[in-house]
Amino acid sequence: MRAFTLIELLIVVAIIAVLALIAVPNFLEAQIRAKTARVQSDQRAIAIGLETYAVDNNIYPPRNAALGSYGFWQRQLTTPVAYISGVFSDVFCRQDSIAIRYYQYAHCAKMYSYILVSVGPDTSDDFDDAMWMCPMASTYPIHYDPTNGAASQGDIWRISKQGGCCPVPYPR
Repeated sequence: MRAFTLIELLIVVAIIAVLALIAVPNFLEAQIRAKTARVQSDQRAIAIGLETYAVDNNIYPPRNAALGSYGFWQRQLTTPVAYISGVFSDVFCRQDSIAIRYYQYAHCAKMYSYILVSVGPDTSDDFDDAMWMCPMASTYPIHYDPTNGAASQGDIWRISKQGGCCPVPYPR
């Protein structure tokens, strides 16, 4: 009866370890790509709800500063008319922070435009209302770009067709 030698077993273990080292990062990157796709799908659904709301009311839903901008404006899209089917939460949010649990939303009634923002894979909030509302701002929100790596910096954002209050063009 012939058995495996210690060298043969070590070679098999080494091959399995190399395959695992290749597979695990690809799996983690696939999770980030899937979350990014979900955010873009959520933002598309919310955008359709916002546009429908705007057609019915001639303005996008206001953001109540007293209650905070997070989640409240989405509830306005669910009742009494269901413009969206529920309140979407950001899959990249940090669970310890209610401030970024929901997609951020800002609108400019003067320009009839809006912006939706997710914190993105880096989970840091790079968005500031003043950045996109002020035409003279020197810095604008960093836009997430998957070509810089799945976990690259930047927020995932969607703006209305009118392009927000700032005349600077944004990537779509």
